[in-house]
Amino acid sequence: MLAFDDGQGFTRSRVVRVIRDDGSETLHGETVEDFRPSLALTLRTIEDVELARDGTLLRADVQKWNTVGTTEQKKRAVLDAVAGQVRVTRPSGSVAWTVGTAEPWVYYDLGSD
Repeated sequence: MLAFDDGQGFTRSRVVRVIRDDGSETLHGETVEDFRPSLALTLRTIEDVELARDGTLLRADVQKWNTVGTTEQKKRAVLDAVAGQVRVTRPSGSVAWTVGTAEPWVYYDLGSD
């Protein structure tokens, strides 16, 4: 397990990496950014990722909670690179689409939208 913090007490993360016998990997990460009391904002991220032996993304399940004051918003993205499927769920609903599987996949911080 790896643990990180920003040194100021606002952001802390932990990541667990498991390398399987076949060389593939799983990663589980949890990050909390808590800006209280100076700002009524807390961001939480949980990521579960599976990587092939060559490091390509097989699957990612990313959940984010944004709490502003007493209002909480949750969103989730599930990326299945093997099946070529993406599903994003937000408070306003869900959307799913297909993506080609010929090229490796990558995702960025889903909180940046």
